[in-house]
Amino acid sequence: MLLPQRDHGTRGVRAVTNAPMATTLTRWRPEGGAPVDRYTVEGGGHTVPSRHQDAPLDLGGTLRDLDAGELVADFFELARPSS
Repeated sequence: MLLPQRDHGTRGVRAVTNAPMATTLTRWRPEGGAPVDRYTVEGGGHTVPSRHQDAPLDLGGTLRDLDAGELVADFFELARPSS
């Protein structure tokens, strides 16, 4: 579900995924400035979101809906290694 939201006077997008972990994406596209995407994970542990890697249980839950490496590659338009 996508909901418009206001954040620091700029227009953003809020995306909420499955509970108990919720993900918020806020995008800034200032005129003449660099774009910024901020992902906030609520209810996750001290792990990097990943579809492919498990973290030790004592670090808390790992968000599986997003993959941080894929997001970085997409944002910077990087080529991905072929599998």
